[in-house]
Amino acid sequence: MAMSAETSPGTSGPSPPRKPTVTSVPARVRDVRGLVRFYMGLSLEAQQMYHPFPRKPSRLFVTYLMLVVWQSYFKWVMRRRLSLVRLLMVARVEGSPTIAGTITLRGEFHAHLGWCVRAGLATADGYRGLGIAVHNLRAGCTIAYGMGVRWQIGSVFQSNQNLIRVQTGLGARIFPIDQRDPYRPEEPRLGTELELRKFLGITDAPPESASPRQA
Repeated sequence: MAMSAETSPGTSGPSPPRKPTVTSVPARVRDVRGLVRFYMGLSLEAQQMYHPFPRKPSRLFVTYLMLVVWQSYFKWVMRRRLSLVRLLMVARVEGSPTIAGTITLRGEFHAHLGWCVRAGLATADGYRGLGIAVHNLRAGCTIAYGMGVRWQIGSVFQSNQNLIRVQTGLGARIFPIDQRDPYRPEEPRLGTELELRKFLGITDAPPESASPRQA
């Protein structure tokens, strides 16, 4: 008897569809127009939760261009001054040239943690459930760790239980904070702290942490 190509002995039906491969890389100049389309395609609420960038495409183009040029040509400055770390990653799904998600990372110094990056994440409609945010976070934090950063920090609305589950699954510490978002001041927010060494699976002894004098 001939077997279907979608079944095999001992199975009761077709195999589940394979998830498409996701790639995350630093944004380049050629990505700027796509970044503008990506941001303008987000809902107003998503824009405000991600980054309240200018909604005028021409100003948005300049904003993204400056970020891309900075990270492309001035990494040596960021390594010397971690307070100047600005990273922008873009994710794409296998078979599509469209930007599926982005992350921005900004360097900050915190007395109890040392050097951190604060992350802002956004995923386009139609690409949720593919791990876009995690791919972008891992790729961006890998670069930041190589510069001397040891923690990723952020915040999340208390009602965003899906993102809270993702952050908890990555090993982040979740805790209440007093800060309120100016666009949604009525909604409580939670802080997040993620140790990059554990998140990235780095097992060797980390280099000496950067000092506050690098600010």
